[in-house]
Amino acid sequence: MAKRHEVIWSTQAELDLQEILLFWIRKTLSKTFSIKLNQEILLATKLLQNYPLAGKLINKNDFRRILVRYYLIIYRIENMQVRILRIWNGKRKEIEL
Repeated sequence: MAKRHEVIWSTQAELDLQEILLFWIRKTLSKTFSIKLNQEILLATKLLQNYPLAGKLINKNDFRRILVRYYLIIYRIENMQVRILRIWNGKRKEIEL
């Protein structure tokens, strides 16, 4: 069996996720959707431990992305680590890395 990669979240990715979840709590006046979305995002990033190449390559800097609903999880593989760089709303025009 292949070795598992360690998933490391950048401070910016953690802030992105917090902002997204707070947005949905305010919009829906409930935590239900935010909890479900958080679980989906965490599950997707956990899967990267075993399948780090699952995401689509998006640029020359070896950044990859996976999609959860319409949120892009931007990451890069470095040695045996998957670094989560940003969680980005795919409906926005351009991603800021």
